Amino acid sequence: MSIKKILAVLLLLVAICGSNLLFSCGRNCEIVHFQTAYEKGIIDIDDIKLLAYRTGKQTNVGVFEDDYLPEDLGVLSDDLKKQIEKAVGRGNYIFSCGEKDVTVTGYYGVYKGYYAVSYEVEGAENPAVVEEVFIGDYKFLYNAGDAIYLIKI
Repeated sequence: MSIKKILAVLLLLVAICGSNLLFSCGRNCEIVHFQTAYEKGIIDIDDIKLLAYRTGKQTNVGVFEDDYLPEDLGVLSDDLKKQIEKAVGRGNYIFSCGEKDVTVTGYYGVYKGYYAVSYEVEGAENPAVVEEVFIGDYKFLYNAGDAIYLIKI
């Protein structure tokens, strides 16, 4: 193979990867870690309280009032789940070109138009490190590879 052909292939790969970097999960899609979403003002402390209740009320014993009963979570439709998985798959471009297979592993409701989910990415190494995050009075525990993200599609 000539040098010109090799350079052409490399330029094509850079162009493909570059478009993934530029648009990540699509032009109208946004993926934000829940803590970052709070820090940026996308969600507020009431949303954090509800998210803490839905994801780990056992780690927040004594924090919720006895009469705190949030509305039902509802279900994530199969169609919406597939849309989220596809969007997140497009967004997982670090050190790779192209989409990755993604599986939604948890659904925690909708917050200001963002779907709160946790997910697994095909081939990703998920270290067995437990992350502990405090926001206000609320404690979140999760494995490093199974964080909670807010996704707008």
